Amino acid sequence: MKLKILTILLIVSLALNLGIIVKVVFKSAPVEPSQQAACINSQWKDIHICQKLNLSGQQFQQMEKYREQFQNQIAPLQSELKKERLKLFQVLKQETLVQEEANKILQQISHLQTEIQKSFIQNFFQIKGIFNKEQQERFYFYLGQSLCMCDGKRSTKENKRD
Repeated sequence: MKLKILTILLIVSLALNLGIIVKVVFKSAPVEPSQQAACINSQWKDIHICQKLNLSGQQFQQMEKYREQFQNQIAPLQSELKKERLKLFQVLKQETLVQEEANKILQQISHLQTEIQKSFIQNFFQIKGIFNKEQQERFYFYLGQSLCMCDGKRSTKENKRD
């Protein structure tokens, strides 16, 4: 029973982490009409990143290229992750839990999740490279708000003291 609860908590935690990471890029704000042209054909769920970072059309196109590369890179990992979670669910539904089997599947889930997060970090550094200093500071601010509920400059611990 304890293993089942821990397993469920791990899955929820991993999904939450990935959700937060993805949310960083997709947070919304109104887009100025002058910026809509650069963003209009985007596949991003939230095209408002253009306004937040005051991106040029060329910068946005480069971000779009990196986004597509990132999506193509993680799609097979996400597919495999879904399969492993389904396997884990099937093991958890069995009358008698085989802890060794569950642990093996959990290790594979952890590995896949780590690979997705590594891909995100790689993508982060690519995207970061297209910004000027001011845009990087804004990018860090929004990333900090989404990942650690801070201003991107201080740790969560420091923010709790404020």
